[in-house]
Amino acid sequence: MHAEAYRAAKLREQVATWRDAHDIAAYLTALMDAHEDNAGTGEWVRWISDYATLHDPLQSAPQMPDVPEPTPDELRPFLRGVSPYGPSRLQRAIAVAGEPDSKPNGVLLVSRRCD
Repeated sequence: MHAEAYRAAKLREQVATWRDAHDIAAYLTALMDAHEDNAGTGEWVRWISDYATLHDPLQSAPQMPDVPEPTPDELRPFLRGVSPYGPSRLQRAIAVAGEPDSKPNGVLLVSRRCD
């Protein structure tokens, strides 16, 4: 699940960057249409054009992103309350005592079998 979430985040970043580049290109077109006769605008137009090209993620073919090794905090949302740093005291106690019985209200009852 971490890999899917990581890739989805990268996709959203690429879309946002693409939208920015698209908006900048649209602005550049409007700027050139409105001020094509203004000689002082040329340097700014060139800079904007270079910037839009440099930041457009579609200038090169995108590849599947490499998923880095997750940190414990990045894993936390996928562990359903279990600590990414290891079991808690309660979890260790449950493991020692055996499988917990559960009540409908979500309270865990840990019982030892005494034979």
